[in-house]
Amino acid sequence: SKASSPHQQSSRINHHAAWLQWRAEKILDFHGRLARNIRNAIPNGKLYVATTAMQRSVELGSLLRPALPTNASVEELLLAVGIAPEKYVNYKDDIVLLRSRIVAPDFSSIDPAAAHQIDASLELDRRLSAVSKPGYLLQTHPREIRIPSFDVKSPFGAEFTHTRIAPHLVPSDSMNREVLVKSLAAADSDMLAIGGWMLTLGQEDSLRSLVSAYRQLPVGNYETVSGEHEPIVLRKLSVHGKTFAYLINQSDWKCDVALRLTTDRGVALEDISRNKDLPKTVQGHFRVPLDRYDFVALKFDGDDVDFGNVTVTFNQDVRGVLQQRINDLADRTIELKKSRNMDVLKNSSFELPESEGHIRGWKLTSGAGTSTRIDREEKKSGTGALCLQSDGNAATFVSNPFSPPRTGRLAFSVWLKTSRDFSGSLRLAISGRHQGREIYRFGMIPKSTEWQLFDYQIDDLPVADLSDLQVRFELRGKGKVWIDDIAVSKLHFSDNERKELSRILTQAHVALTSGKLSECERILDGYWPCFLKQHVSLPGPLIASAPETVRQTELLRSKEAVSEAESGEEKNSWWKTKLPAFLR
Repeated sequence: SKASSPHQQSSRINHHAAWLQWRAEKILDFHGRLARNIRNAIPNGKLYVATTAMQRSVELGSLLRPALPTNASVEELLLAVGIAPEKYVNYKDDIVLLRSRIVAPDFSSIDPAAAHQIDASLELDRRLSAVSKPGYLLQTHPREIRIPSFDVKSPFGAEFTHTRIAPHLVPSDSMNREVLVKSLAAADSDMLAIGGWMLTLGQEDSLRSLVSAYRQLPVGNYETVSGEHEPIVLRKLSVHGKTFAYLINQSDWKCDVALRLTTDRGVALEDISRNKDLPKTVQGHFRVPLDRYDFVALKFDGDDVDFGNVTVTFNQDVRGVLQQRINDLADRTIELKKSRNMDVLKNSSFELPESEGHIRGWKLTSGAGTSTRIDREEKKSGTGALCLQSDGNAATFVSNPFSPPRTGRLAFSVWLKTSRDFSGSLRLAISGRHQGREIYRFGMIPKSTEWQLFDYQIDDLPVADLSDLQVRFELRGKGKVWIDDIAVSKLHFSDNERKELSRILTQAHVALTSGKLSECERILDGYWPCFLKQHVSLPGPLIASAPETVRQTELLRSKEAVSEAESGEEKNSWWKTKLPAFLR
């Protein structure tokens, strides 16, 4: 088709946005009719609408996949699955939007990066909470395993047997509470659903007191007790002559919470959770010990109970731990500037001699009038370069297959030049197999009669069930192309991407210095910090090279970076000052 003008492209975008809004209104109308039917049949009935489609949608893959910066806003993602939260305000008593989170040991059918991005989205929590009380749907996806050896031994014959097991694997101990506790900390909710294909079995002890206490709390609008007591969330509700309160430790640190009642009289106290050694009557101050990712519910005798000071004491230097994690993330971000090439291509610089007319490690698939040879005269470096030539027919030059990186990212650089009579097009491409289907990514190379370095980056490769990756050069047209010094990398980040990583570092540092410990931890538990921790290793000397006094000096500079960012000035982030001058 003919290329469209900028005006036509803008018009299409505007029409698409209008269509998404129209569809959201139609879906809302449908949900409203369902809710009315439910209410007519069950007086207190509600319609529950889950947002699970965002994690499972194949069509949303490109929007959901984490990128630097992000590909889409939360509003765009919700509209993509037909939900506009603000339109549900008039139905807040009849429709509950369920905030979906997924626990899955097997991501063969779910993009783990997308799931992580959605699960950790604080903005999504805010959007749903702004409309009405959200509900939570915590899904455990099974680990699907095929057992062909069972099929072979089946008395009915292997062709009539298909053995598959699907265990629901769950985290252990306190980690099994993490998703649940963080959901309840995000917003008070009257609805909590846990499950998957079936009820999860195992680790029930870690959830028993939490679920039991949650069920005994009365429904109502709990008030969040304000104050500086990170990472603890404290909410209370006075009803029927009683005061109910619950405390949430949304962190991976044990702590003691000191509470002070504003009433002068002694107050009877009941531990609804039944797992703490608390006094039966309290007056003034009392302490509540909290485990990692803990939830404790309390009932006080009287509806005049209120809280004054709330003090949190940790059994470790939490600020020091978070500071060290920020330092570690900064070091790993700096390491990204170093080249990390993968040794996966055979004869990537075409130094090996031809073997029986073939280029070692490579294959030419083409029609008549196409050829390849090692050119010892025209080269970028070394002793020779590859010359790909065609009289007009299509020519495809393909590397040996290689295993994909676990990062989901791939970049390769190559030195290229074309002959003066070159006419047509040249593609740099990557192909492979994913779940039995071919995947293909490509970029176009412009004509250049001088040696020029070209980079091509791919950041959306599947991280599971991907195999047989190959680098491809596809010539369509007449002329010659010289190729030399191909390098493949699994951890290439552009300057703009590293700038976004610096923003994450600054956000974590500001949260820590402001005393927002849980927000700092949430940032450091985000997709990109976890990605760097998993895939970027630190050399031993680097870990020990920065004394604490030097690090503190560098961190103080972040305040200047933050003020510069707020004023719109583009200057180096605080962590970049750690770079040696020749690397900046």
